Amino acid sequence: MRRVLIWIVVLAASAALLWWTQLRPREERVSVFFVGTVDGAGTVVPVERTVSGRGAEEIIRGAFLALLSGPSAQERAKGLTSEIPAGTRLRGLVVREGLV
Repeated sequence: MRRVLIWIVVLAASAALLWWTQLRPREERVSVFFVGTVDGAGTVVPVERTVSGRGAEEIIRGAFLALLSGPSAQERAKGLTSEIPAGTRLRGLVVREGLV
């Protein structure tokens, strides 16, 4: 009975470790770029967003969705805009061998 209890504890700890290291969603800071003015010249301006996902593909998808959602109200008030037309949707995304 004691041996079974030890195995149950070991299996539960292994499952928790697997979830913590491999399966739980993690948050990443990414930069998306909008159009703005710096020193009187039009340029792209990096803006940080936080996205979450369980792997590279989900993180990249989150970054693309953040880009498609455009600048926030505060960022628009500062003059940032997007050249991506409103309503543009991400129809698909594939990450293969580190390339999107």
